[in-house]
Amino acid sequence: MNAEGFIRKIDKLGRICLPIEFRRREKLQTNDQVEMLVTEEGLLMRKYEGADKLAAAMGRLKEVIIEDDRLYEKLKDRYLERLDLLEAEVFGAAGIEGG
Repeated sequence: MNAEGFIRKIDKLGRICLPIEFRRREKLQTNDQVEMLVTEEGLLMRKYEGADKLAAAMGRLKEVIIEDDRLYEKLKDRYLERLDLLEAEVFGAAGIEGG
Protein backbone atom coordinates (compact mmCIF):
# COMPACT_ATOMS: atom_id res chain seq x y z
CA MET A 1 0.00 0.00 0.00
CA ASN A 2 1.29 3.40 -0.95
CA ALA A 3 1.37 5.86 1.94
CA GLU A 4 -0.04 9.22 0.93
CA GLY A 5 -0.49 12.10 3.28
CA PHE A 6 -1.91 15.56 3.57
CA ILE A 7 -2.10 18.17 6.30
CA ARG A 8 -5.34 19.87 7.30
CA LYS A 9 -6.40 22.06 10.22
CA ILE A 10 -9.24 21.07 12.51
CA ASP A 11 -11.89 23.80 12.80
CA LYS A 12 -13.62 24.93 16.01
CA LEU A 13 -16.26 22.23 15.62
CA GLY A 14 -13.66 19.46 15.19
CA ARG A 15 -14.18 19.10 11.44
CA ILE A 16 -11.53 18.32 8.85
CA CYS A 17 -11.92 19.08 5.15
CA LEU A 18 -10.77 16.13 3.02
CA PRO A 19 -9.08 17.02 -0.28
CA ILE A 20 -11.12 16.30 -3.40
CA GLU A 21 -8.38 14.03 -4.76
CA PHE A 22 -8.66 11.86 -1.65
CA ARG A 23 -12.48 11.78 -1.81
CA ARG A 24 -12.40 10.77 -5.47
CA ARG A 25 -9.80 8.06 -4.95
CA GLU A 26 -11.71 6.61 -2.03
CA LYS A 27 -15.07 7.06 -3.80
CA LEU A 28 -16.46 9.18 -0.96
CA GLN A 29 -19.69 11.03 -1.68
CA THR A 30 -21.58 13.64 0.32
CA ASN A 31 -23.31 12.00 3.31
CA ASP A 32 -21.23 8.79 3.07
CA GLN A 33 -20.24 7.39 6.43
CA VAL A 34 -16.59 6.93 7.36
CA GLU A 35 -15.25 4.85 10.19
CA MET A 36 -12.22 5.93 12.18
CA LEU A 37 -10.12 3.42 14.07
CA VAL A 38 -7.33 4.11 16.51
CA THR A 39 -4.34 1.87 15.78
CA GLU A 40 -0.83 1.64 17.16
CA GLU A 41 0.29 3.63 14.11
CA GLY A 42 -2.30 6.38 14.56
CA LEU A 43 -5.74 7.10 13.16
CA LEU A 44 -7.11 4.99 10.32
CA MET A 45 -10.04 6.34 8.34
CA ARG A 46 -11.97 4.43 5.67
CA LYS A 47 -15.36 4.40 4.01
CA TYR A 48 -17.91 2.58 6.14
CA GLU A 49 -19.78 0.04 4.07
CA GLY A 50 -21.44 -2.03 6.78
CA ALA A 51 -24.75 -0.18 6.58
CA ASP A 52 -24.86 -0.56 2.79
CA LYS A 53 -24.26 -4.31 3.01
CA LEU A 54 -26.93 -4.72 5.68
CA ALA A 55 -29.46 -2.68 3.70
CA ALA A 56 -28.76 -4.76 0.57
CA ALA A 57 -29.14 -8.04 2.48
CA MET A 58 -32.41 -6.89 4.03
CA GLY A 59 -33.69 -5.87 0.61
CA ARG A 60 -32.88 -9.30 -0.82
CA LEU A 61 -34.60 -10.99 2.11
CA LYS A 62 -37.73 -8.90 1.60
CA GLU A 63 -37.76 -9.82 -2.10
CA VAL A 64 -37.54 -13.52 -1.26
CA ILE A 65 -40.37 -13.25 1.25
CA ILE A 66 -42.57 -11.36 -1.20
CA GLU A 67 -41.81 -13.68 -4.13
CA ASP A 68 -42.22 -16.95 -2.23
CA ASP A 69 -45.73 -17.15 -0.85
CA ARG A 70 -44.93 -20.67 0.38
CA LEU A 71 -42.14 -19.42 2.64
CA TYR A 72 -44.40 -19.34 5.71
CA GLU A 73 -45.35 -22.98 5.22
CA LYS A 74 -41.73 -24.00 4.71
CA LEU A 75 -40.62 -22.18 7.85
CA LYS A 76 -43.55 -23.48 9.89
CA ASP A 77 -42.77 -27.08 8.90
CA ARG A 78 -39.07 -26.65 9.62
CA TYR A 79 -39.67 -25.19 13.09
CA LEU A 80 -42.23 -27.84 13.96
CA GLU A 81 -39.72 -30.54 13.01
CA ARG A 82 -37.04 -28.92 15.15
CA LEU A 83 -39.44 -28.55 18.08
CA ASP A 84 -40.32 -32.24 17.80
CA LEU A 85 -36.61 -33.15 17.88
CA LEU A 86 -35.98 -30.85 20.83
CA GLU A 87 -38.99 -32.22 22.69
CA ALA A 88 -37.79 -35.80 22.16
CA GLU A 89 -34.30 -34.89 23.31
CA VAL A 90 -35.40 -33.02 26.43
CA PHE A 91 -38.21 -35.29 27.54
CA GLY A 92 -36.50 -38.48 26.38
CA ALA A 93 -33.40 -37.67 28.43
CA ALA A 94 -35.60 -37.13 31.47
CA GLY A 95 -37.60 -40.33 30.88
CA ILE A 96 -40.84 -38.38 30.50
CA GLU A 97 -43.45 -38.84 27.78
CA GLY A 98 -43.76 -35.65 25.73
CA GLY A 99 -47.08 -33.93 24.98
